[in-house]
Amino acid sequence: MKRHYIIFVFAIFAVVALQVNFIVSQHQNYFAKQVSTINSVLAVSIDKELYIRNQNSLENITELQSIIFLNKTSSSAIAKISKNLRFSPELQKFANDASHRKNGMIVLNDRFVNHSSQDDVFDDGIPLNIVALDSIFKAQLELDYHTAFTLYAKNDSVLSSIGDTKRDYNYTSSPKQIGMAGHQFLITQIDIPLSNFLEQSIWILTLSMLFISISLITLLYQLTTIRRKTNQIKQSELAINGTIHDLKSPLNSAVTMLSWFEMTEIDVQKKHLLSSSLAGLKNLALNIESLLTNARNDKTKITVHKEKITSVDILNTIEQLQTELTFNYPSKAKTFYITNNIPHTKTLYVDKMHLENIMRNIIDNALKYSNNDVEIGITIDSPCSNSLKISTQDNGWGIDPRYRRKLFKQFYRVPRKGKNDVRGFGLGLAFAKHIAKSHGGDILLESSENHTNIGSKFAVIFNIEEQL
Repeated sequence: MKRHYIIFVFAIFAVVALQVNFIVSQHQNYFAKQVSTINSVLAVSIDKELYIRNQNSLENITELQSIIFLNKTSSSAIAKISKNLRFSPELQKFANDASHRKNGMIVLNDRFVNHSSQDDVFDDGIPLNIVALDSIFKAQLELDYHTAFTLYAKNDSVLSSIGDTKRDYNYTSSPKQIGMAGHQFLITQIDIPLSNFLEQSIWILTLSMLFISISLITLLYQLTTIRRKTNQIKQSELAINGTIHDLKSPLNSAVTMLSWFEMTEIDVQKKHLLSSSLAGLKNLALNIESLLTNARNDKTKITVHKEKITSVDILNTIEQLQTELTFNYPSKAKTFYITNNIPHTKTLYVDKMHLENIMRNIIDNALKYSNNDVEIGITIDSPCSNSLKISTQDNGWGIDPRYRRKLFKQFYRVPRKGKNDVRGFGLGLAFAKHIAKSHGGDILLESSENHTNIGSKFAVIFNIEEQL
């Protein structure tokens, strides 16, 4: 359940982060547009302020429609047209020559009039009127922003300023040169309020908050549903596990009773029937044990009761399993090859019951997932002093490499296309793996072939020390 809470918190964080990122992006776009508008309005305001200062001189240059620059690359010098200079016939003829314009020797630029006029008016002792500029700018902008203008001379000294220049503004322009000669530089400071952005984006922000709210409510509902379903599953598991556990006691009594009848029975036919019934009951008992073990897999550690045995005891156990499992598959011809590489005198500490359950699972699978004429090879070995390794090799259907990674997961069954459906629950190998792990060992699929129909090779590894 803790994992669900972590996912829920992460989902909330992701949704909020995305929405905050969207809002920040919208505000950045709004801010950039405002800055662009401010720069455009400022340029117009500077021209209008110049017009006010220069209105008496404009009468002398009404005939000028543009200023002509002679390209620096031309052989002629650059002609600077002042407010008192009119077009000479030679200059007029030169400017009207289409070939000169085509070759880039002259450039027509109306904006140069304003730049040149700024320098001329400044030379006449009339610098930019920053108070007039502030009034014109605010009237043109039509927004009640806190603004400040500072006019600097070429030597960085302050010529004049207006507004609270010490205020913390969120936009400060780079120095803007006034005129061509660089006598004056203007720095603009403006506080673009967030409230305007909120007013203009109210619907977007409302929809964004609505989306966040709906997402959080949906996630909370999902989490509540998951929690309720999890509790129901837990209660169902407890009920099922309790019922299964209650079956163990009468089943064990039936196994004990049949074992006693089998031992005392003289009639061969009856003894065979008892043996067959006993094998079925033991297989059922193993399935019940597998269910309980897998149910406890993530909750409790399996208790291991190690006892002192030898390889002879393991051989006897395997031979007993061979006899019992034969009754479960009477129609299949079976051949077992058992090899023991451990000295009979070597002492092994193993939980004999768990070892028997694992071997029953593996041998049963070898018989179940195969055709007739089953051959099963079993090798008992001790690769090092503190370990026991029991390998089984069969000639059954094999396991496709695509499915081997999931083989030991609970309830997983290998797809068998084109073969008869074999009953199973996908618990046996998961149970065997868990038991082996609890003994400080493991169970591995050692097959390295890349084809099916060549059988499977499993290796069960146990720690055989007295204490884990």
